Amino acid sequence: MRRDLTRLAEGRLDLLVIGGGIHGAGIARDAAQRGLRVGLVERDDFGSGTSGRSTKLIHGGLRYLEQRRIFQVRAALRERAVLLRIAPHLVRPLPFLLPIYADDPHSRAALRAGLWLYDRMGGRDGMPGHQFLDAPDAERVLPGIRMEGLRGAAMYHDAVTDDRRLTVLNLLAAADHGAILANHAEVESIRADQDGLLRVAIADRLHGGALEARARAIVNATGPWADRLAALADPDGAPRLRPSRGAHLALPRLTGETAVLFRSPDDGRVMLAVPWEGLTLIGTTETDDAEDPADVSPTDADIEYLLRGARHLLAGTPIADRDLLFAFAGLRPLLADGARHLSAATREARLVPSRAFGPRLLSVYGGKLTSYRDLARQAVDRIAKVAGMPTTGGCQTGAQPLPGGEVPGGDFLAFLSAAPRTAAARGLDARLVLSLATRHGGRLQAVLELAHAAPELMQRLCNHGPTLRAEVALAADGEMAVTLTDALLGRTGAAFRSCQALHCAPAAAAIMGARLGWDAARQEVEVARYRDRLRLERGARFVP
Repeated sequence: MRRDLTRLAEGRLDLLVIGGGIHGAGIARDAAQRGLRVGLVERDDFGSGTSGRSTKLIHGGLRYLEQRRIFQVRAALRERAVLLRIAPHLVRPLPFLLPIYADDPHSRAALRAGLWLYDRMGGRDGMPGHQFLDAPDAERVLPGIRMEGLRGAAMYHDAVTDDRRLTVLNLLAAADHGAILANHAEVESIRADQDGLLRVAIADRLHGGALEARARAIVNATGPWADRLAALADPDGAPRLRPSRGAHLALPRLTGETAVLFRSPDDGRVMLAVPWEGLTLIGTTETDDAEDPADVSPTDADIEYLLRGARHLLAGTPIADRDLLFAFAGLRPLLADGARHLSAATREARLVPSRAFGPRLLSVYGGKLTSYRDLARQAVDRIAKVAGMPTTGGCQTGAQPLPGGEVPGGDFLAFLSAAPRTAAARGLDARLVLSLATRHGGRLQAVLELAHAAPELMQRLCNHGPTLRAEVALAADGEMAVTLTDALLGRTGAAFRSCQALHCAPAAAAIMGARLGWDAARQEVEVARYRDRLRLERGARFVP
């Protein structure tokens, strides 16, 4: 996957996708696999907006059952099963604890019925069924849980993922089928020509310069920027977004390997504690936010709200302010549907045609990480029909594994169990190879080949997580990481370790510099830009 803007200006595209988050990536993959000539541009880096700031869950939404969103839950669980199958290295089952207290709004019978329905709708995807625990067993699963009023707990399963890598893997698959991709490329104008094509002016934010792409159709998948992009085609169009800020805290591992679904002591909203990369993520808030999406970060009120929730859940585990490692926030691009309260606003995705160009320019509003693939299917079906584009068949994305999802022998668990033997045969540390196999799946061989050529790349990037130097090299060589921030935030996940990769950033810059031709001065600039980006997203409280 190589960045080459000039190819976007060559000939005619069937479809130009604007926005490199999970929806844009999924649409590009689907359209390219159907044989369309596809381009995609992203103004920053892939997954750098809402798609990289989620709660990291692939789930049906158990809490939506109480809102009677049965069809939405069933559709999401169907997608969960697909993703577990096509990306077993990236989408993994995760146990959830649901504490039951004396003052809960739902009876035990109602909860039992809801969990039974959730299991049934999940189908045969290999997830264990739910079970109930008494209070002492709940405390053994979650030491430190608030015991006052605890009647027991339910255990059920959903799945966890790395949201930004899921985005990147969809783009890798799109590129494998011929899609032309470019990050750090911003759309500046959209107009129609006499041939009925849409002409799009694109600025190269990395190297400067501009070009024009021509496409038969466009999908606006820019998330919280959707209204701004739509206004390029229709300046007088009415705003459709209702952005909602969702903030998360990162704390040291507090819940073991189990996630927790619980309620806020402030307002009764459902909250989540999710184990992820050695940390516990606490989320999320829900607040109307009309600020610039590029500047979104958690407020002091967000942080205090989430801390109160964590302390209420884990009353037996003291959580000091100094335990907070960092916080982050994203904007949900909800469709303004007239709902009085945010909690009642629709989360379902909508494809809205442009007033200026009709269905040749579709804008995506709403949607969930879990259901991105189905939204992509709908978008490509609609574009192909309206534009009269012949394709090689219907949606194939549910049948073909994402990169790394197909492993030798076809059994992912057997593949993992063989990792120590692979390590021994190459004289490598078994734990490091297992870590690589877990994150890269069938692409493990590509990482090992890098390490074979330069054994120092098999060392850890830092001591705060399993990221290896080879993964930084892979990001630069084949995953279109063209800045240090791309690599640390968007490919390796090193920025989500407890140290936020602040200490190892110079070492990562040196690895990238050797591949991208950066001299020492450029490497220092990249480290400074990375720190500035963290400070913008997470604040001076966490990044001095």
